[in-house]
Amino acid sequence: MNDQAWTKSARSEQFIELMGRHLEEDGLPRIAGRLMGALLLSASPRSLDELTEGLAVSKASISSNARLLDVLGVVEKVTVPGDRRDYYQISDDALRRILLRQMERSRLLLDRLDVGMAAVPDSRPELQRRLASWAEFMGRMTGRLEEELEGAQSEQR
Repeated sequence: MNDQAWTKSARSEQFIELMGRHLEEDGLPRIAGRLMGALLLSASPRSLDELTEGLAVSKASISSNARLLDVLGVVEKVTVPGDRRDYYQISDDALRRILLRQMERSRLLLDRLDVGMAAVPDSRPELQRRLASWAEFMGRMTGRLEEELEGAQSEQR
């Protein structure tokens, strides 16, 4: 592939590092974020060799983090005609899949808060209020995520 701009400028390197830190702050490997940053800046699919060279990371690390991002729906493996190597690119529906994952996590937290509210005795109204407040907030957030998902799905049509 020929658009190597993502590896050459100070701004692109800064962006790639920021994405690494961003995903690391969410509990994912830093290299997964750097990989995502590089692919966001790439106009065409990238081979493992190109990503290894551009990010100065081992091929094994790129491969395992690409698989992780693939499972999360952020990137996808693609083929290039006439080339037997695997290539990666940002998924066309990455944003929708990220929203779906966030909704699932929000709904799971709501279910767990229900368990917590059932565990609090009537004699502890301050704890009931705390859990109810969390559940109310998460219910609103889940509703907003659902609205965003509907909007994203409408845009894809």
